[in-house]
Amino acid sequence: MQTHKLYFTDFEDAVSQFIGLPVIFDYNEQGELLNVIIGGDEKELHDTNKKNIEGISSSVKTVLINFYDSHKNLKFRPIFKQLITEELAYSFIDRSYPEIDEQFSYFIENLKKLCIKTYESESTEMGFIIFKDAAIDVHEFLDKRDLKYTPLSSPRDLEYFIEDKQTLKIVDSKSVSFVINFEYKVIGFVQKTKSKQSIIDIMMDRHKFIEERDIKVMSHDYYVATQIPDYSSISESLTKLRELKEEVVNELKKEYKINNDETDIRRITEYIKKQSLSEEQDIQLIKQLKVLLSLLDKENKILTEQNELFTKEGTATLYLIDLLKEKVQDQQNEKELKNVDFVYFKNKQINWSSSYEYIISYMNGRWKLRNYFVLRSILTRFVMSQYSLSNISYIIEKMNYSIPRVLDLYNLVKRLSEKNIGSLICILRRSQQKNNTIFKTMLQDGKMSTEKYRAIVQTENGHPINIRSCDPYLFELVASIDGAIILDYKLNILSFAEMIGSRPNASGGLYRGARTLAALSASYYALGVKISEDGDMQLFENEREIARI
Repeated sequence: MQTHKLYFTDFEDAVSQFIGLPVIFDYNEQGELLNVIIGGDEKELHDTNKKNIEGISSSVKTVLINFYDSHKNLKFRPIFKQLITEELAYSFIDRSYPEIDEQFSYFIENLKKLCIKTYESESTEMGFIIFKDAAIDVHEFLDKRDLKYTPLSSPRDLEYFIEDKQTLKIVDSKSVSFVINFEYKVIGFVQKTKSKQSIIDIMMDRHKFIEERDIKVMSHDYYVATQIPDYSSISESLTKLRELKEEVVNELKKEYKINNDETDIRRITEYIKKQSLSEEQDIQLIKQLKVLLSLLDKENKILTEQNELFTKEGTATLYLIDLLKEKVQDQQNEKELKNVDFVYFKNKQINWSSSYEYIISYMNGRWKLRNYFVLRSILTRFVMSQYSLSNISYIIEKMNYSIPRVLDLYNLVKRLSEKNIGSLICILRRSQQKNNTIFKTMLQDGKMSTEKYRAIVQTENGHPINIRSCDPYLFELVASIDGAIILDYKLNILSFAEMIGSRPNASGGLYRGARTLAALSASYYALGVKISEDGDMQLFENEREIARI
């Protein structure tokens, strides 16, 4: 009988292409799959995204083993690569009711058919807001976002609407979208209100408050990690303890059949006590709670140690406390958002937004996971690394200045990817040289080429506009023009439509395409972010590719 190792040899490249990061399968001596190692040797990528990468690794491993169990007796065929990426894609779409997988599969197949249809030679741009939990109040959720909801008298299959060709034009993801329930049936329509953002903008911005908090935490952690050698080990110990706590809590919920999202141990214990427990179950419950209390005690000791270390080093303890308060206040909103997906079509491509961490896209028969958390962490780390990290009051000031700007840039870049707008963005490193001196060596002709139009990215006083005050549609417009947008490390827009000169030592042998080679050359001076017309992203730094999204 063949082992995992023999069977999975043909799938490593397909999994890597789906995730957009290097993948290595790790096996034991018997050839059984032990682990899926993601991200290669990019240490900072692992350090700043440990939880996300471990979550992806675990999901991929589960899908691979299940696939092996189903197909191990069949001879390998290339179509299996497509099947496995399909299984991977479905595993990243969180489903509250797995028992209705058949309806889910039919819904996906309908999306595939619809996304390639046209109306008067124009591609469909339909949108779908999916409420995956029957307990969510649809009216309340949409009202909070200034969206008008018109329910149907009874749920209908999607096929009922797509029989009419006009539907392909009317449901456009901007002004009108379908509302779908947990059974993947249409329960109504949603419309944007006058003078408000489009539906797609509202729904794709729904996680913005969580992303801002993540950028704050990453910025703080980047500072602390550079200043306190023991911080990483303390942080790792806390992560392990919290994982153990979560494991114990999940085991309790499973054993006592508690089917909700509750994580508070006191309330879980109350649920359990309402059940008629035998004496033996009582004893077992006490043992389990003792284990949990022991873990809580260890966690408190480490937190005290961390607090003492922060106080001693004069770090931003109060700043962290504020972040934790934000997280507690946001938990209810986060829980609700986990159960609401948004799907839209663009350029014959399905984009399924199931989490703020990533988007699952489908185009030309290929599924892909766009790991936006990687983009978020790289942008944050790059911008924060431009500042001197020796003085805590100074760095807090720079954090408060930079974080909103990083978030704005992150959202603008993400929009370019979501809208399939091919572009190149270069964020210059901090330098003792003046920006125009750097341009002379960086640009193709040694000077800026958009002098006559540069006023559109300047203030009334002739200064470069900052990313904070740049209209999103203007950014999309200048990004879509051939050439690169150039920003300084403070995220001021210095110029656009600039042609980057090629560097003789740039290792371009691995790459093709003018925009990719320009990003590679620019990365000697800057962080280069290249977005292709299919929404794929490549990030370059120090003349090498550091991530593909």
